[in-house]
Amino acid sequence: DNVGGAQYDQGNPIDLGPNGSLTNLYSSPQRPPLRALLGNVRRLSRDQVGCRLLQQALDEDGATAATAILNEGLTFWAEAMVDPFGNYLFQ
Repeated sequence: DNVGGAQYDQGNPIDLGPNGSLTNLYSSPQRPPLRALLGNVRRLSRDQVGCRLLQQALDEDGATAATAILNEGLTFWAEAMVDPFGNYLFQ
């Protein structure tokens, strides 16, 4: 299962490896573009930094980000509701 295991570059998924390291998303001095966050929403929504990146995308990219993040989040909605960061994000 590779849900959330890809990062997007110009709309194409990039394999992040077997452990799915998101270090490159976290280490950027600026928020990565929405396309880089998509495909990683499940994992990003589970920790403080990742959740904040998604929230910033919602703030900055508006309805486009909301639709994309929600569509990806529907596959793990129940799981996100019991996670402190996921719950906050999807409220």
